[in-house]
Amino acid sequence: MLTEAYVDMKKDNAVGAIPKITAALPYVKDKKRKARLTYILGQLYTSVKKYDMAYEQFEMVEKLKPSYEMMFNARLSKYSNNLASGNISDEDLTSALKKMLKDLKNEEYKDQIYFLLADIGLKNNDINYAITNLKAGIQVSKKGPAAKADSYLKLADLYYQRDEFDKAYHYYDSTS
Repeated sequence: MLTEAYVDMKKDNAVGAIPKITAALPYVKDKKRKARLTYILGQLYTSVKKYDMAYEQFEMVEKLKPSYEMMFNARLSKYSNNLASGNISDEDLTSALKKMLKDLKNEEYKDQIYFLLADIGLKNNDINYAITNLKAGIQVSKKGPAAKADSYLKLADLYYQRDEFDKAYHYYDSTS
């Protein structure tokens, strides 16, 4: 079942992979592997815009008590799905994310938190808030240029939409 799901995922067929992973999960005994497959299932649900189902999977990942990195990513994905579905107020989500920024365990993940804060700004058409958070994420990123590429691209697109072509050019250049 998992091999067939893998083939479906390679063919960008999330709809085909979801039932196969779901059927295979009860047979997986190793908690790490189960957490990883549950996380993948959450990602697949996100890709087909079934945000409530994705949220449930990411919540299940947290209950399986995986590594801190996977726990962090599951929590962030859960928040992202809540943002997309409108199941959490922007104020509550912002508060939770700012609390995560203060936690020393999240030091190396701050760029991802700022990226989600920028998404909140974009959802509310607060472009300046989004730009501020994207720039803050770039400043604190410790993962090198490849990890910053998404933020650079989003900044470039925002400046381009605002007809600030000089700034857009520099961020497009940084993206490449």
